[in-house]
Amino acid sequence: YEAADRLATAQDEPGFTSLFLHGACGVGKTHLLQGLAARYLELRPAAQVRYATGEVFTNEYITAVRAGKIDAFRAGLRRLDLLCLDDVHFLSNKTATQAEFLHTFDALEMAGSRIALASDEHPREIAAFSPRLVSRCLSGMVVRVELPDSATRSAIVRRMASLRGLRLSEAAEQAVVNQCAGSVRDLAGAVARVEALARITPDASFAGEVGTVVVHRALGITGGSLSGHPGRPIGVAEILEVVCGALAVDRQEVLGSGRHRRVVLARSLAMHLARELTTLSYPEIAAAMSRPNHSTVITACQRI
Repeated sequence: YEAADRLATAQDEPGFTSLFLHGACGVGKTHLLQGLAARYLELRPAAQVRYATGEVFTNEYITAVRAGKIDAFRAGLRRLDLLCLDDVHFLSNKTATQAEFLHTFDALEMAGSRIALASDEHPREIAAFSPRLVSRCLSGMVVRVELPDSATRSAIVRRMASLRGLRLSEAAEQAVVNQCAGSVRDLAGAVARVEALARITPDASFAGEVGTVVVHRALGITGGSLSGHPGRPIGVAEILEVVCGALAVDRQEVLGSGRHRRVVLARSLAMHLARELTTLSYPEIAAAMSRPNHSTVITACQRI
């Protein structure tokens, strides 16, 4: 946060002109990038600011090349005062796009502009990433965004519950915190399930305060672990099992590269249901479905 705030607010040289955030899905990298862009623009209303994802950058670059408008594409990016590029790992294995982004990076740096990047991985760990691009990313501030610790998760749960008008007892709050040790999305999903159960069973709460009984029922907790309660979180593996059974296809075919119509349907349906029934992000679903990138998941969800 301090690094993002400094890059956004420093009027003169902030000490670094590029920031690279990396960490697991759901820890707030996109939130920081978008907040950084908004804050920079708030302080400098006339500035040229752009937030985009690696996928958008790639698609716009390809479109510009095919349409013979590469000069206009470059001009639009290189006059920016701040460029925020999310999901930089999407450029993996895209040699031409990486080369173009490297030139953009150099041009912005020479002009004194600021650059903020985010990825699920450290620059050195992104597969098939140009050594020169890795070097540029490492030339600025590189920060890992960690998964929230217990105290931070408690603060997040209190905040989310407050926004929903939900009053959790201290024990209930701790039960949610202990059950969701992963990303902030996990916490959001848990609080949503607790709220839903509290709304439909108001008698289970005491004096308007939601206790551990409601939390345990909503999250399917028995003796500190998940039970077979229907309220427990659904995983991609379970979704795959049901979809494959319903469409009579082999699970390995769905996770493989098979293009048979029924296999493609099963794969797309499983991705769509994973997006609807879990708190997983597109990249997380892609990883669970053995896909190389999350654009496949987005396309599948749109198709279904």
